Amino acid sequence: SVWSYRSGLFLRADGKASAEGQCLSIDTGRPFCDGTICPKSFAHTFHDGMPLVSRTCQNGDRSQFFSVRAVSSGGTNVQENLVPYVWSSSAHVGNGLLGVRVHSEEGDSTVLRLVIDNIRLGTGKMRKPTGYFRLLTHAPGTQLHVAMRQHLYNASLHGTVADSSTGQVLLSFSIFVCADLSLPVVFIRADEEQQQHQQQNALHQLPQLEWVSTGSSEFAWVNETFANSVLVYAAVGDDCDGPGCVGDPHIVVRRAAGVGQDALWSRHAEWWAEYWPQSFVSVPVTRVEGFYYTQMYRFPSSDRVLLHGLMGAFGPTENFNLWPDYVWDMNEQVMYWIAPASNRPELSRPMQRFIEQGDGVAAGGLWMVHDYVKQARFEGRDDLLQDEAWRRIVDLVVDEAGMREEQPGKLTSINGTYHYGVNTCNSPEYVCFPPFEHLACDTKMDCNFGLAQLRWGLSTALSLTDRFDLSANLTACGVDIEWWRDLISQKLVWYPHDESGFRLDANCEFRCPHRHFSHLLQIYDLETVDYYDETPSGKPLLKSLIHDSLDTWYRITCNRSNWFNEECRGFTQCGLASMNAVSGRADAAAGNLTSLIDSVITPNGMYGELVYFTHPNMFAPVAESAYCGAASLHTMLLHTSPQTGVLRIFGGLPQSWRDVSFHQLRVDGGALLSAARREGRTRFVRFSHSEGASLRFIVVEDGAWQHELVGEPAGALNRVGDGIWEVNLRRGCHVLVYPKSHRPSDLTISPVARNVTEQHWFGYRWEMGPMH
Repeated sequence: SVWSYRSGLFLRADGKASAEGQCLSIDTGRPFCDGTICPKSFAHTFHDGMPLVSRTCQNGDRSQFFSVRAVSSGGTNVQENLVPYVWSSSAHVGNGLLGVRVHSEEGDSTVLRLVIDNIRLGTGKMRKPTGYFRLLTHAPGTQLHVAMRQHLYNASLHGTVADSSTGQVLLSFSIFVCADLSLPVVFIRADEEQQQHQQQNALHQLPQLEWVSTGSSEFAWVNETFANSVLVYAAVGDDCDGPGCVGDPHIVVRRAAGVGQDALWSRHAEWWAEYWPQSFVSVPVTRVEGFYYTQMYRFPSSDRVLLHGLMGAFGPTENFNLWPDYVWDMNEQVMYWIAPASNRPELSRPMQRFIEQGDGVAAGGLWMVHDYVKQARFEGRDDLLQDEAWRRIVDLVVDEAGMREEQPGKLTSINGTYHYGVNTCNSPEYVCFPPFEHLACDTKMDCNFGLAQLRWGLSTALSLTDRFDLSANLTACGVDIEWWRDLISQKLVWYPHDESGFRLDANCEFRCPHRHFSHLLQIYDLETVDYYDETPSGKPLLKSLIHDSLDTWYRITCNRSNWFNEECRGFTQCGLASMNAVSGRADAAAGNLTSLIDSVITPNGMYGELVYFTHPNMFAPVAESAYCGAASLHTMLLHTSPQTGVLRIFGGLPQSWRDVSFHQLRVDGGALLSAARREGRTRFVRFSHSEGASLRFIVVEDGAWQHELVGEPAGALNRVGDGIWEVNLRRGCHVLVYPKSHRPSDLTISPVARNVTEQHWFGYRWEMGPMH
């Protein structure tokens, strides 16, 4: 049981340092430690007895640091730019249903607000948080320093309030939201320090917590008072029943208090201890690695219970919200890019349940179903592809392309070619704002946004039909299969494009700054074109067309002279990073990802828009852009071409990222991969598959890559093309592949060397300035 925090050590309630606490003191400046002290290891023995060990130090300290310096009694802030009193700089803990964020109170930095919200409560721009506790740190005449550490590993927040002049700790507090959803309760402990009343008896009083309601009345809390501490169990009720619901908050808090703090913490810590070892990533740009783990922490803390708008359990703010609802033209879709490769099923379950229940399928369209299909493919779940995805894709394609040529849905035949959405198609949210209004153009026909989805839907419906022998089922739905085959092979118009790249549609080229990449879905993430192929009719190489399209989009949208303040957004740079990664421009992909982190990610590792519009609190939280940034790193590490089926390992990494390692990331087809790259060369790759499969891959930094198989059956690894290898995986077995010229003696997956200047990149270490 851990309840307070001192100098990097957790202390038990009896004041003794726990064994876990000793481990938690290491490398506090980095999301994941060096892996040599107190590691939680994974050991796999191969047929020749050679082990593969993953030392990820899963018991290491994963903290983000938040610091507040203030003067009490109406004084002014010593360093006003270090006072986190807005959403973008708040510390946060949650369980995916309930969220708590902590920041100081505007105008009085001696008061901390513990803002609490239930993700199920409220929609629309008027959605407000349920309320907040005011933790009073008031000490008359004392200059205070509030230090908070948000621990990623066990999703807890620990803080101290000290006298800035003496360093004397006056008050400490600990907060976590129980990850066991059968007891969805917020736990708060506040302790008055013994030395405070020993040396300053006039200040001796129990820590004060005051509840202020701002929203739902479905709130309950109970507290237990001791000689110098207060324990609080709090819950926000909702109207649903079953797993992932709070129900009656009064019942929940009474149950939690009956269970007690020790057992409650054990349930919580156990969930997170099982979550983190599922996969591991380490890259040499420390702020990128820190950003990655911040998102891997934030998603289950905020969004693992249900798909509900774009804020999760850490929104909304108290006075300004734009996106608590669903936004289906891009935002919901890119939010779940983070899930497939992560090998963390908790991240995808809300989306999968949403699709399987039929909610939002029509609104989200084929692009949203693509998220579902991609997740199922990465998990190796053929049952989901056959039983759930196939019929939804068929229904949506029927709506777009009809069942037969005589009834072609939204298609129109012009000179034997079928065109999409004549007079009805659009490129979502594309508007030429001033001073670009003279460049405005009305989309009329063959919008690439719709064409890309239709082409993906047609090809996927047909491939699943063939794979699972569903031709009779498709015919029973009234579909002429040959009509669909003719469409995808020759009769459906190709993507409108010109010398600048892909257009919006047949009528409009891309000319105005626009944050969305609706006209480029065929590049990513639907990937219905591949840069190894050529365009129809002997047109220029598609690789050039793709790069021209990306350069045009970037040049117009991310031009720093563009005053319009919302165009080169977070998801813009996610899209750029992923598209550059899959089209052979690794340096550009890395630049896009670091630009995302450096320009629009908030000090606490989140994302929002309209920062400092007229006031720092006028800030609209929105989740997707931080999540899709972490997903772009997955794409840089591993990517399978839908056209060729070949996996590229480390294909999107720049040469400057010479040391990289990852463990148990998933790829298309359901295989799990672990790999280490040192000094720019891949030292080894480990493959496994729960059911068995064949997988083709390229290790891109060396076309003459040679391999040797460790394990049975003999001949499971074969060269099948120029630089392309095929590995045959047996059910439950592991295959290790490494350069034939050098059998590695060290098969350790461990963090790569860190850049010490990028430690504590997130937390509240820098001021959030205007984004534009």
